[in-house]
Amino acid sequence: MSATSILHDEASGAITQLEIKKQELEKQFAELLASIEQHQPYLGLTKLQYPIDETAVILSMSEKSVRRLIKRGLLQSNPALRDKRITRDSIVAFARMTTKI
Repeated sequence: MSATSILHDEASGAITQLEIKKQELEKQFAELLASIEQHQPYLGLTKLQYPIDETAVILSMSEKSVRRLIKRGLLQSNPALRDKRITRDSIVAFARMTTKI
């Protein structure tokens, strides 16, 4: 066997091993994504920001209570908008802080 054919065989074996490793990693990645989606890190909330009335429904409280929480700094609203919009991250953080999720 020539040196060229030996190198070719070794390279083919290495490529096959890399392809197998790639498939394993892709499978692990898919399982990880499925696990993340199952745990719903955003509690099923799809928008980035919510108006006060929708936030009140999500948190099962009155709009007045939501305004109080904003005033106390427990919910973060977007200061750039005329109407107060509460961020999804703020709603999730408050829900996790006040309940066992």
